[in-house]
Amino acid sequence: MLNSAIDLDTHIADIVNILSWKDLRDVVLVGHSYGGLIITSVADKAAERIKHLVYLDAHVSVNGQSLFDLMSEKRVAYHIESVQEFAECRVVTQPPAEFWELIDVQDKQWVNTHCSSHHVKTMRQKNKA
Repeated sequence: MLNSAIDLDTHIADIVNILSWKDLRDVVLVGHSYGGLIITSVADKAAERIKHLVYLDAHVSVNGQSLFDLMSEKRVAYHIESVQEFAECRVVTQPPAEFWELIDVQDKQWVNTHCSSHHVKTMRQKNKA
């Protein structure tokens, strides 16, 4: 759900709270793409609950970096140009599969079917890990 209050901290808090609420331990967290920023911060906040972190084609950040800081200028420019207003939010429209240089027809179809828009606020917010 897109909501103007949602940011990187929201996504981090969601995972930290699930770990706590369910009293999960020895967890393997897998982060893909933007999810790399999330799992890095979750591990910082709930290290005693994490066994391994897996970065699957993910961005790995350090304290003070945003997703945009980790992307090429070309990709940041594309995302900024695609920003649209939606439900009182500024969202980055999901680029087509060709943007990610996918070749396989089935992969392209899967990406184009399953990816969605992303709140630009989450991409600009600096990680505090």
